[in-house]
Amino acid sequence: MKHYDFGKSKWVFVDWMGIDPGYGTAWSGDESIPGENQPVGIELKVHRPRVEPGWVVAPELPWEKMGVSPYASFLEDRGRFHCWYECYGSREDLGIKVNVAYAVSDDGIHWEKPGLDVCKLDGSTENNLTSLQSHGACVFIDPTAPPEERFKSGGLHIVSPETPDTSHTRPQCKSKWWRQVGGALSADGFRWRPCTKPILPRQFCDTQTVITYDNVLRKYVLFTRQKDGLMKRRGISRSESEDFLSFPPSKPIFESSPLDPPDWDFQSHGYHQWPGAPHTHLMLPTIFYRTSDSMAIHFAASRDGVQWHRPQGPNAWLSVEDIPGETEYAWVHSCHGILSTADGEWSIYFRPYYHGHNENKMFRKPSGLMRAVLREDGFMSLNSPGHGEFWTVPFVMERDSISLNVKCGYAGFIRIGLERVLGDYDNVGSVEAEPIPGFDLDDCGTTTGDHIKTMLNWRSGDLKSLQGQTVRLHIQMFKTELFALRFLDNTSEAN
Repeated sequence: MKHYDFGKSKWVFVDWMGIDPGYGTAWSGDESIPGENQPVGIELKVHRPRVEPGWVVAPELPWEKMGVSPYASFLEDRGRFHCWYECYGSREDLGIKVNVAYAVSDDGIHWEKPGLDVCKLDGSTENNLTSLQSHGACVFIDPTAPPEERFKSGGLHIVSPETPDTSHTRPQCKSKWWRQVGGALSADGFRWRPCTKPILPRQFCDTQTVITYDNVLRKYVLFTRQKDGLMKRRGISRSESEDFLSFPPSKPIFESSPLDPPDWDFQSHGYHQWPGAPHTHLMLPTIFYRTSDSMAIHFAASRDGVQWHRPQGPNAWLSVEDIPGETEYAWVHSCHGILSTADGEWSIYFRPYYHGHNENKMFRKPSGLMRAVLREDGFMSLNSPGHGEFWTVPFVMERDSISLNVKCGYAGFIRIGLERVLGDYDNVGSVEAEPIPGFDLDDCGTTTGDHIKTMLNWRSGDLKSLQGQTVRLHIQMFKTELFALRFLDNTSEAN
């Protein structure tokens, strides 16, 4: 089993990876102790968010009177929060004319819509519209790009059959319109230059297409929606490329579970890289329940962005029942982006719809974007309802210190010891290790209370003396929720 660089950065508990399975009944003639190093008293738990009442991005301007779309991108840059969102001024705009507007915020709660002086609308440029023209667009900052291409975007281009096919890539289809993923480049996020040809032709995608740069792969990764050719059941597909201007055909990676009812499929994916955890990815996919014509947001996680699982199974992560006060909503649909809006707090954004697919009902009453709040790294945790104990997989110590994101209940605690791994652990059934003097459980200060970032302390001080050695963690917990371990180069990173 891959360890995904356990011990090098932040580790969050979205699955059982990183935890030593131990060893059960001994083989015949083996003198090892049955039950050695087996995890006991722990469980994985998904945490649901708290929805804040009211819209944070409201449909208040003339070009928004049909509503603000969930196809929005939220990101932090240079100390401020930014949002690009699709909006519609009339029913004729839907699916054909695309307006991508911009909002900015200092706290992620109160958003302003500044005049950009970019696009002329009704004879005036006093509006917050960008020049980006792409349905379901995602905006991201490319850390590898020159300043003039710092902002990138990818989204659906819906093209009329009368439009000349200069790229010779138009797919054959019976629809009046055909679809492709187009790209755009910008220096400021407001004035955009479309790419000269599709970055992904021949692609079914009529919801948000998310493109980002993966620092682990050193590639651009694209997530979009796909539809199978037999049952027209929708799922999620993925493509990756070293070149933003050209992606290979996407491949399906995530579809309805075999245990999902047959009338469920994915309306969109809500893909995100987990902030600060390079080997963890998450989705907040919107699942469409065809029979009831309703939607809810689910939760999915992955270590590599290819193999995914839904820890809650068929249970929704956020639904219309979670919205305080309002009773008319029928759908909820996630946006792209996770913002750190306060110390220890993350915000995600979504759009509620008042009615289902019938267009006359769906747009009878416009709606905006709402905010849901959860603890930093708080999507999942490793819990000990009572006494819990486990060992991690072995790893080479490279960092100076370790901090915890942890919540201990009444009389709860956590303490962590270090053990030196002996021998070639890759070729044995169980790991042989011994406690390290000065870093054992009894040498570790006991942690209690609720902390987003609290440093571990041992009697022998920091971990510099162990660097280069193969070790593992021995963790004991009581009535505790462990959200993350952070392996740091110096203690200042924990503050």
